Amino acid sequence: MSTGKEVNENIEYGDPESMAKLSLLTKGKILEIRKDIPKSLILTALDNFENGSTITPENISEKIYSITKCTIPKSEIISIFTKLENENIIEHKGNLNYKVKKKPHLSNFETLTQPVWKEFEEFIKSHSKEYDSGIHSNAKKVFDSLLLKIIVRFVISKPLENKVDEIPLDNFDEIVSQEVKENYFPGSFASAYSKIIMEYFSSESPQLLDFIFNSYCGLINIDIVLKEQKIPSVEFGHEIDFLLLDSNFIIPLLCSTDLKNPLSIALINLCNKYGVKLYYTGQTKSEIWNSINNARKTMNPINSDSKFYRTENQFVDDYSRRKGTWTDYYLLISQWEESIRSKWNIELLPPLFSKEIEEVCYEFVSRMLQIADEFRYSRREEKNVDYNIRLRADKSYEHDAYCISLISYLRKNPINKNTKRVLGPWFLTYDDLISFVNQTQLRKNDNIGYSIHPRILLNYFLAYSRLEFDNKDKEHVAMALLKYTARPNTSSITVDEYSRIFAEQIDIGSENANVLKNIFVLSPLIDKLDNALSSGNRDEAYVVAADIFSDINIKDIVEEAIYSTKEKKEHQETIKRLQNVVVKQQEMGKKTESVNKMIVKAEDNSRINIGSIDKSKNKISINQENVFFELKNVIEKEIEDSKDREELLKKIEEMENLQGTKDFNEKYTSFVQSAADYMTILAPFIPTLSNFIS
Repeated sequence: MSTGKEVNENIEYGDPESMAKLSLLTKGKILEIRKDIPKSLILTALDNFENGSTITPENISEKIYSITKCTIPKSEIISIFTKLENENIIEHKGNLNYKVKKKPHLSNFETLTQPVWKEFEEFIKSHSKEYDSGIHSNAKKVFDSLLLKIIVRFVISKPLENKVDEIPLDNFDEIVSQEVKENYFPGSFASAYSKIIMEYFSSESPQLLDFIFNSYCGLINIDIVLKEQKIPSVEFGHEIDFLLLDSNFIIPLLCSTDLKNPLSIALINLCNKYGVKLYYTGQTKSEIWNSINNARKTMNPINSDSKFYRTENQFVDDYSRRKGTWTDYYLLISQWEESIRSKWNIELLPPLFSKEIEEVCYEFVSRMLQIADEFRYSRREEKNVDYNIRLRADKSYEHDAYCISLISYLRKNPINKNTKRVLGPWFLTYDDLISFVNQTQLRKNDNIGYSIHPRILLNYFLAYSRLEFDNKDKEHVAMALLKYTARPNTSSITVDEYSRIFAEQIDIGSENANVLKNIFVLSPLIDKLDNALSSGNRDEAYVVAADIFSDINIKDIVEEAIYSTKEKKEHQETIKRLQNVVVKQQEMGKKTESVNKMIVKAEDNSRINIGSIDKSKNKISINQENVFFELKNVIEKEIEDSKDREELLKKIEEMENLQGTKDFNEKYTSFVQSAADYMTILAPFIPTLSNFIS
């Protein structure tokens, strides 16, 4: 079986849907099913002919080529035809003419996706009361179309070629919305359906993950057979010398909300199972610390160095999508070296390996990366692909060139020639520029090259290892592939997320992010801000945010944001309830002076609560003498959760006992963190408590 010299390397498969069906016919370990794949190809071709049709080996070869862009030798087709005769599927009529006796009737794509659809339909019902399978019959059509789009990305990715990765399906959320718009849905179901689909694809639903894993592995199996790639006799994972990790591989490990995080972790777990050594260079260490420090400068208050203020940063985006304070998050990422060492056995490259590099390779790679970057820059600028076109810094070229030239030197000068392994070492990177230079230049002297893409390395593990994948392994790999392939628009962030960032930058703290968000929402410029954030234009978003706070009506907007219309209504209802109490007490002949004072106080500024819990910000008189007493009083009355209530009261006791000492600061920080969910109630006490900080 061969691809044929006439086949252009870049031609995509001719029939992606048939390839998708084939992938599910060829699931399983390649060593066990390799001989069955040519038969599956022939059955797929036969499925295109009607019962009674006369066919020849040439007809089948042409049909297979139209599906896969590859050919099967005539002798192999005739050999498999003999088996199909015994199965009464075809009949030999003489002179290599055959009659189709029993059409295979392979399942179509809609049938193959039925188990996933059943699972998804239950998911829809749990998320939408409006859904009706009869009325919303187009729901499955949309779902199958989106699944096929994902499988097609697997089909065209050429899974065993170490090249620039083509699998990501960017802006998948927009693709989903467009697919829904193109199909009719009565009622308001359409607006909810897109969100339900995205939520399902982000879930860990067993049938979905099983479908993704089997399709992906099936396509790897087909690729091996169609290209006659030799399966190594060695155990693949055990033969890797070591992997040198790029910063763009390590940072996603640290950022749990990064779409590459599951793929990086899945691959690292496989490496650890095989005992593959994982290293990073001192230069990579500096690059990661650079990114962390830029994140810190980005999140600093606005009176800091302004050139870092609007820097796009993976860590900043990760923080904006998490819970907790920036201080806690910064402390977490600052311990990254110990974290990756203890979790995944990733170590700094020992000095033994980092003494020398290959200078010629260094100069060549540095120059080629710059040329490729400038070419990409000019192309994007011509097409106006995005708003933010930047060339890389020289330090980036130098870092990448150093890592690759180090690999080149170690390949040619192994530390111990007697124990040199068969494969690697490799530079593991997501960088498309490096993949391009590796594919076009560095592979001339080596089948794989000096760098390797994480997904390609995962494919080699799937194809060439004897490692057994349990259900948990399969789910992790499938989830990683799904998140990596079907990508929402990651350059965009919500107003909620931006409010968390901006609250820290203007030094009001993340606990006030909701107030800041309300200010943004109430501003006439909210649409402009939302558009900038949706398009990923952080520079524009900053300008709009600054304009919002320059508005002459900002004072009114702030007051309305803090004291919303709903709160005003609740406040008026509180006063009415108090007045009713007064009337009843007058009727009973009781004194009303104290109650009248309460009414006056409520009308001025207080938020008093009768028969309900008011979680708006109270404007009560608080000073250092009564702050702990009032705080305990509010917590006892207004926090219903007994566990939270007891924890907060305990922390208040600790603060009260340690006021005036250095230990107070720690207890204060602990209290604020624990009280994060109740800040709308407790916020009035924070300024007074902060006065105790030494």
